[in-house]
Amino acid sequence: MSEVDLGDWTDSAISVGMVDRGLLPDSTIAAKHPVPVPSFIGSPNEPRRVRAAIVAVLRQAATNGDALLSVAETLRRVAQLDLAHPCTISADWVQANTAALEVSSTR
Repeated sequence: MSEVDLGDWTDSAISVGMVDRGLLPDSTIAAKHPVPVPSFIGSPNEPRRVRAAIVAVLRQAATNGDALLSVAETLRRVAQLDLAHPCTISADWVQANTAALEVSSTR
């Protein structure tokens, strides 16, 4: 949702933090109202979550005039996002999950 809803003049975009708090709620809320499949996120490093965080960082960088960020800088900024749970990944994780981070025609 955070990748495709960019907002407009009258409505704000859906932030990755907002989606994150809904999909990774407090354990008390999650026990009473579990997120159903296919939306369920089983790990803070689930590829869909990481991709959304990376896209949010790159969009913000582009808005600020950056045309390119290194992987290290991107991951540093991802770790600083206001998310329900930290999203801390390594460059090795990015290399191992390249296919999951690519744009799909089904999204």
